[in-house]
Amino acid sequence: VTRQMPPTTTYTIVGMTKYGARSWNENLYFHNDFLTDQETVAKSYFGSNYGANYVQLEVEASDTVNDRKINLSFHGKVVMDDTLSDNEIIVPVDIGQELAYGLQMDPEVTPDWTDDVTFQLLSKTNFYDDEMSITLLVENDEDEEIMEQRTYVSEAIYNALIPDEYYQISVMVEDSYDATIVMTQLELQGYNTIYPSDVTDMYGQIIQLIQTIYFGFLMGFLMVIIYFISYIVLRNVQNAKKKDYLVFRSIGASKKALNRVTIFELIMTMILAYVLTVGFFILNQYINTFIPNYLRYFKWTTYLAIFTILVLLAVLLGNRFNKKIFSRSVITALKQE
Repeated sequence: VTRQMPPTTTYTIVGMTKYGARSWNENLYFHNDFLTDQETVAKSYFGSNYGANYVQLEVEASDTVNDRKINLSFHGKVVMDDTLSDNEIIVPVDIGQELAYGLQMDPEVTPDWTDDVTFQLLSKTNFYDDEMSITLLVENDEDEEIMEQRTYVSEAIYNALIPDEYYQISVMVEDSYDATIVMTQLELQGYNTIYPSDVTDMYGQIIQLIQTIYFGFLMGFLMVIIYFISYIVLRNVQNAKKKDYLVFRSIGASKKALNRVTIFELIMTMILAYVLTVGFFILNQYINTFIPNYLRYFKWTTYLAIFTILVLLAVLLGNRFNKKIFSRSVITALKQE
Protein backbone atom coordinates (compact mmCIF):
# COMPACT_ATOMS: atom_id res chain seq x y z
CA VAL A 1 0.00 0.00 0.00
CA THR A 2 1.31 3.45 -0.91
CA ARG A 3 -0.12 6.52 0.76
CA GLN A 4 0.10 10.23 0.07
CA MET A 5 1.07 12.66 2.78
CA PRO A 6 -2.06 14.20 4.36
CA PRO A 7 -2.32 17.98 4.25
CA THR A 8 -1.02 19.81 7.29
CA THR A 9 -3.00 22.65 8.81
CA THR A 10 -1.03 25.86 9.24
CA TYR A 11 -1.57 28.45 11.97
CA THR A 12 -0.44 32.05 12.24
CA ILE A 13 1.30 33.64 15.23
CA VAL A 14 -0.45 36.98 15.64
CA GLY A 15 1.46 38.44 18.56
CA MET A 16 3.36 37.95 21.79
CA THR A 17 2.38 38.61 25.39
CA LYS A 18 4.76 39.44 28.21
CA TYR A 19 4.29 41.26 31.47
CA GLY A 20 7.74 42.80 31.54
CA ALA A 21 11.11 43.03 29.89
CA ARG A 22 12.42 40.18 32.04
CA SER A 23 9.19 38.58 33.22
CA TRP A 24 8.94 35.05 34.53
CA ASN A 25 5.19 35.09 33.86
CA GLU A 26 4.66 34.42 30.16
CA ASN A 27 1.43 33.04 28.69
CA LEU A 28 0.56 31.30 25.44
CA TYR A 29 -2.91 31.64 23.93
CA PHE A 30 -4.25 29.15 21.36
CA HIS A 31 -7.35 29.20 19.23
CA ASN A 32 -9.77 26.38 19.99
CA ASP A 33 -9.34 25.04 16.44
CA PHE A 34 -5.70 24.35 17.20
CA LEU A 35 -6.42 22.57 20.49
CA THR A 36 -9.06 20.35 18.90
CA ASP A 37 -7.18 19.74 15.64
CA GLN A 38 -6.75 16.04 14.88
CA GLU A 39 -3.00 16.36 14.38
CA THR A 40 -2.60 18.23 17.68
CA VAL A 41 -4.60 15.63 19.58
CA ALA A 42 -2.76 12.75 17.92
CA LYS A 43 0.66 14.18 18.72
CA SER A 44 -0.40 14.84 22.32
CA TYR A 45 -1.37 11.20 22.74
CA PHE A 46 1.12 9.38 20.55
CA GLY A 47 4.08 11.78 20.37
CA SER A 48 6.47 11.56 17.43
CA ASN A 49 9.46 9.51 16.35
CA TYR A 50 11.72 8.75 19.33
CA GLY A 51 9.90 11.37 21.38
CA ALA A 52 7.91 11.21 24.61
CA ASN A 53 4.40 9.84 24.18
CA TYR A 54 1.42 9.31 26.45
CA VAL A 55 0.16 6.17 24.67
CA GLN A 56 2.71 3.43 23.96
CA LEU A 57 1.73 1.44 20.87
CA GLU A 58 2.78 -2.15 20.32
CA VAL A 59 2.00 -4.73 17.64
CA GLU A 60 1.78 -8.39 18.60
CA ALA A 61 2.26 -10.69 15.61
CA SER A 62 1.48 -14.42 15.94
CA ASP A 63 2.37 -17.04 13.36
CA THR A 64 0.00 -19.86 14.29
CA VAL A 65 1.40 -22.19 11.62
CA ASN A 66 4.98 -22.15 12.91
CA ASP A 67 4.04 -21.25 16.49
CA ARG A 68 6.03 -18.02 16.60
CA LYS A 69 5.18 -14.71 18.21
CA ILE A 70 6.81 -11.27 18.37
CA ASN A 71 5.91 -8.02 20.07
CA LEU A 72 7.23 -4.79 18.60
CA SER A 73 6.85 -1.28 20.04
CA PHE A 74 6.91 1.58 17.57
CA HIS A 75 6.91 5.36 17.56
CA GLY A 76 5.84 7.91 15.03
CA LYS A 77 2.93 10.01 13.93
CA VAL A 78 -0.49 8.36 14.04
CA VAL A 79 -2.88 9.60 11.37
CA MET A 80 -6.55 8.70 10.98
CA ASP A 81 -7.53 7.55 7.47
CA ASP A 82 -11.29 7.23 7.02
CA THR A 83 -10.79 5.25 3.78
CA LEU A 84 -9.51 2.23 5.72
CA SER A 85 -11.75 -0.54 6.97
CA ASP A 86 -12.63 -0.62 10.65
CA ASN A 87 -9.79 -2.91 11.74
CA GLU A 88 -7.10 -1.89 9.23
CA ILE A 89 -3.80 -0.23 10.05
CA ILE A 90 -0.90 0.70 7.77
CA VAL A 91 2.58 0.66 9.31
CA PRO A 92 5.86 2.01 7.84
CA VAL A 93 7.91 -0.40 5.76
CA ASP A 94 10.66 -0.80 8.37
CA ILE A 95 8.10 -1.84 11.01
CA GLY A 96 6.72 -4.45 8.62
CA GLN A 97 10.23 -5.76 7.92
CA GLU A 98 11.06 -6.04 11.63
CA LEU A 99 7.86 -8.01 12.26
CA ALA A 100 8.55 -10.33 9.35
CA TYR A 101 12.16 -10.96 10.31
CA GLY A 102 11.11 -11.47 13.92
CA LEU A 103 8.82 -14.27 12.73
CA GLN A 104 11.72 -15.66 10.66
CA MET A 105 10.11 -14.65 7.37
CA ASP A 106 11.61 -12.79 4.44
CA PRO A 107 9.16 -10.18 3.09
CA GLU A 108 11.06 -10.02 -0.20
CA VAL A 109 10.72 -13.77 -0.75
CA THR A 110 7.19 -14.00 0.66
CA PRO A 111 5.52 -10.61 0.06
CA ASP A 112 2.17 -11.95 1.30
CA TRP A 113 3.65 -13.13 4.64
CA THR A 114 0.91 -11.29 6.58
CA ASP A 115 -1.77 -13.71 5.31
CA ASP A 116 -0.86 -16.43 7.82
CA VAL A 117 -0.22 -14.06 10.72
CA THR A 118 -2.70 -12.63 13.22
CA PHE A 119 -2.06 -9.18 14.64
CA GLN A 120 -3.08 -7.45 17.85
CA LEU A 121 -2.65 -3.74 18.49
CA LEU A 122 -1.77 -3.02 22.13
CA SER A 123 -2.07 0.48 23.54
CA LYS A 124 -0.66 1.13 27.00
CA THR A 125 -0.80 4.18 29.23
CA ASN A 126 -0.07 4.84 32.88
CA PHE A 127 -3.71 4.15 33.71
CA TYR A 128 -5.16 1.60 31.32
CA ASP A 129 -4.29 -0.97 28.64
CA ASP A 130 -6.31 -1.79 25.52
CA GLU A 131 -6.01 -4.61 22.99
CA MET A 132 -7.73 -5.03 19.62
CA SER A 133 -7.46 -7.35 16.63
CA ILE A 134 -6.26 -5.64 13.46
CA THR A 135 -5.53 -6.28 9.81
CA LEU A 136 -1.98 -5.07 9.24
CA LEU A 137 -0.93 -3.53 5.93
CA VAL A 138 2.63 -2.45 5.17
CA GLU A 139 3.58 0.84 3.53
CA ASN A 140 5.36 0.34 0.20
CA ASP A 141 7.05 3.73 0.00
CA GLU A 142 10.61 2.86 1.03
CA ASP A 143 11.85 6.36 0.16
CA GLU A 144 9.90 7.93 2.98
CA GLU A 145 12.33 9.39 5.51
CA ILE A 146 12.28 7.88 8.99
CA MET A 147 11.42 11.15 10.71
CA GLU A 148 8.44 11.55 8.35
CA GLN A 149 7.03 8.07 8.85
CA ARG A 150 3.38 7.80 9.73
CA THR A 151 1.13 5.01 10.93
CA TYR A 152 -2.30 5.17 9.34
CA VAL A 153 -5.25 3.81 11.29
CA SER A 154 -8.94 3.54 10.54
CA GLU A 155 -11.43 5.86 12.17
CA ALA A 156 -12.68 3.04 14.41
CA ILE A 157 -9.18 2.24 15.69
CA TYR A 158 -8.36 5.92 16.14
CA ASN A 159 -11.49 6.45 18.24
CA ALA A 160 -10.74 3.30 20.22
CA LEU A 161 -7.25 4.58 21.04
CA ILE A 162 -8.72 7.89 22.25
CA PRO A 163 -12.12 6.78 23.57
CA ASP A 164 -14.69 9.11 25.07
CA GLU A 165 -14.91 7.19 28.35
CA TYR A 166 -11.27 7.92 29.11
CA TYR A 167 -11.96 11.62 29.38
CA GLN A 168 -9.60 13.98 31.14
CA ILE A 169 -9.78 17.39 32.75
CA SER A 170 -6.84 19.69 32.10
CA VAL A 171 -5.59 21.97 34.87
CA MET A 172 -3.26 24.83 33.99
CA VAL A 173 -0.57 25.45 36.61
CA GLU A 174 2.30 27.91 36.76
CA ASP A 175 5.22 25.48 36.91
CA SER A 176 6.38 22.03 38.00
CA TYR A 177 6.26 22.98 41.69
CA ASP A 178 2.54 23.79 41.52
CA ALA A 179 2.01 20.71 39.35
CA THR A 180 3.51 18.48 42.05
CA ILE A 181 1.25 19.99 44.72
CA VAL A 182 -1.91 19.68 42.59
CA MET A 183 -1.09 16.10 41.52
CA THR A 184 -0.46 15.04 45.12
CA GLN A 185 -3.77 16.48 46.29
CA LEU A 186 -5.72 14.90 43.41
CA GLU A 187 -4.11 11.49 43.89
CA LEU A 188 -5.06 11.58 47.59
CA GLN A 189 -8.67 11.98 46.43
CA GLY A 190 -8.40 8.91 44.17
CA TYR A 191 -7.83 10.59 40.80
CA ASN A 192 -5.25 9.53 38.21
CA THR A 193 -2.96 12.38 37.22
CA ILE A 194 -0.25 12.94 34.66
CA TYR A 195 2.01 15.91 34.04
CA PRO A 196 2.72 15.94 30.25
CA SER A 197 5.64 18.34 30.58
CA ASP A 198 7.36 15.84 32.87
CA VAL A 199 6.98 12.91 30.43
CA THR A 200 10.30 12.27 28.76
CA ASP A 201 12.26 9.50 27.11
CA MET A 202 15.24 7.60 28.50
CA TYR A 203 17.78 10.15 27.30
CA GLY A 204 15.79 13.01 28.81
CA GLN A 205 15.69 11.19 32.16
CA ILE A 206 19.47 10.74 32.10
CA ILE A 207 19.94 14.46 31.39
CA GLN A 208 17.55 15.35 34.23
CA LEU A 209 19.49 13.10 36.61
CA ILE A 210 22.79 14.73 35.63
CA GLN A 211 21.26 18.19 36.07
CA THR A 212 19.90 17.25 39.51
CA ILE A 213 23.30 15.99 40.66
CA TYR A 214 25.00 19.10 39.25
CA PHE A 215 22.60 21.50 40.98
CA GLY A 216 22.95 19.52 44.22
CA PHE A 217 26.73 19.97 44.20
CA LEU A 218 26.30 23.61 43.18
CA MET A 219 23.92 24.35 46.06
CA GLY A 220 26.24 22.62 48.54
CA PHE A 221 29.19 24.64 47.27
CA LEU A 222 27.22 27.89 47.51
CA MET A 223 26.15 27.07 51.08
CA VAL A 224 29.78 26.59 52.07
CA ILE A 225 30.73 29.91 50.42
CA ILE A 226 27.86 31.72 52.16
CA TYR A 227 28.89 30.27 55.52
CA PHE A 228 32.49 31.46 55.20
CA ILE A 229 31.41 34.90 53.99
CA SER A 230 29.06 35.22 56.97
CA TYR A 231 31.80 34.08 59.33
CA ILE A 232 34.33 36.57 57.96
CA VAL A 233 31.86 39.47 58.15
CA LEU A 234 30.80 38.67 61.72
CA ARG A 235 34.39 38.09 62.78
CA ASN A 236 35.41 41.52 61.48
CA VAL A 237 32.48 43.10 63.31
CA GLN A 238 33.47 41.41 66.55
CA ASN A 239 37.15 42.27 66.10
CA ALA A 240 36.13 45.93 65.83
CA LYS A 241 34.66 45.63 69.34
CA LYS A 242 37.68 44.03 70.97
CA LYS A 243 38.68 47.19 72.81
CA ASP A 244 35.16 47.60 74.17
CA TYR A 245 35.19 44.09 75.57
CA LEU A 246 38.67 44.61 77.05
CA VAL A 247 37.45 47.73 78.82
CA PHE A 248 34.48 45.77 80.19
CA ARG A 249 36.85 43.07 81.43
CA SER A 250 39.12 45.63 83.05
CA ILE A 251 36.24 47.00 85.14
CA GLY A 252 35.22 43.52 86.28
CA ALA A 253 32.78 42.17 83.71
CA SER A 254 32.56 38.38 83.91
CA LYS A 255 33.07 35.98 81.03
CA LYS A 256 29.47 34.79 81.36
CA ALA A 257 28.06 38.32 81.14
CA LEU A 258 30.14 39.26 78.10
CA ASN A 259 29.21 35.99 76.43
CA ARG A 260 25.52 36.83 76.86
CA VAL A 261 26.02 40.32 75.45
CA THR A 262 27.91 39.00 72.43
CA ILE A 263 25.36 36.30 71.61
CA PHE A 264 22.48 38.76 72.17
CA GLU A 265 24.01 41.24 69.70
CA LEU A 266 24.57 38.53 67.11
CA ILE A 267 21.03 37.17 67.46
CA MET A 268 19.50 40.65 67.18
CA THR A 269 21.60 41.31 64.07
CA MET A 270 20.47 37.98 62.63
CA ILE A 271 16.81 38.70 63.37
CA LEU A 272 17.05 42.11 61.71
CA ALA A 273 18.68 40.60 58.59
CA TYR A 274 16.10 37.80 58.58
CA VAL A 275 13.15 40.20 58.75
CA LEU A 276 14.59 42.47 56.04
CA THR A 277 15.28 39.53 53.72
CA VAL A 278 11.83 37.99 54.15
CA GLY A 279 10.25 41.44 53.79
CA PHE A 280 12.13 41.95 50.52
CA PHE A 281 10.87 38.64 49.11
CA ILE A 282 7.31 39.45 50.22
CA LEU A 283 7.55 42.78 48.41
CA ASN A 284 8.98 40.97 45.37
CA GLN A 285 5.69 39.02 45.05
CA TYR A 286 3.82 42.23 44.22
CA ILE A 287 6.45 43.87 42.01
CA ASN A 288 7.38 42.53 38.59
CA THR A 289 11.15 41.89 38.76
CA PHE A 290 13.56 39.36 37.30
CA ILE A 291 13.86 37.71 40.75
CA PRO A 292 11.70 34.55 41.03
CA ASN A 293 9.08 34.29 43.77
CA TYR A 294 10.97 32.02 46.14
CA LEU A 295 8.56 32.35 49.08
CA ARG A 296 5.98 30.19 47.32
CA TYR A 297 8.31 27.23 47.87
CA PHE A 298 8.47 27.82 51.64
CA LYS A 299 6.28 26.36 54.37
CA TRP A 300 6.20 27.37 58.03
CA THR A 301 8.66 24.54 58.74
CA THR A 302 11.06 26.08 56.22
CA TYR A 303 11.03 29.44 58.03
CA LEU A 304 11.49 27.68 61.36
CA ALA A 305 14.42 25.62 60.07
CA ILE A 306 16.18 28.68 58.59
CA PHE A 307 15.63 30.68 61.79
CA THR A 308 16.97 27.82 63.94
CA ILE A 309 20.09 27.44 61.79
CA LEU A 310 20.80 31.17 61.99
CA VAL A 311 20.40 31.18 65.80
CA LEU A 312 22.77 28.23 66.14
CA LEU A 313 25.27 29.96 63.87
CA ALA A 314 25.09 33.14 66.00
CA VAL A 315 25.62 31.16 69.22
CA LEU A 316 28.57 29.21 67.80
CA LEU A 317 30.28 32.33 66.46
CA GLY A 318 29.66 34.20 69.73
CA ASN A 319 31.16 31.41 71.84
CA ARG A 320 34.15 31.14 69.54
CA PHE A 321 34.78 34.88 69.70
CA ASN A 322 34.56 34.95 73.51
CA LYS A 323 36.97 32.05 73.84
CA LYS A 324 39.48 34.00 71.80
CA ILE A 325 39.04 37.13 73.94
CA PHE A 326 39.39 35.34 77.29
CA SER A 327 42.37 33.27 76.13
CA ARG A 328 44.64 36.22 77.09
CA SER A 329 44.82 38.34 80.20
CA VAL A 330 43.50 41.89 80.18
CA ILE A 331 46.95 43.47 80.52
CA THR A 332 48.46 41.35 77.73
CA ALA A 333 45.55 42.02 75.43
CA LEU A 334 45.66 45.77 76.06
CA LYS A 335 49.39 45.88 75.34
CA GLN A 336 48.88 44.06 72.04
CA GLU A 337 46.09 46.44 71.05
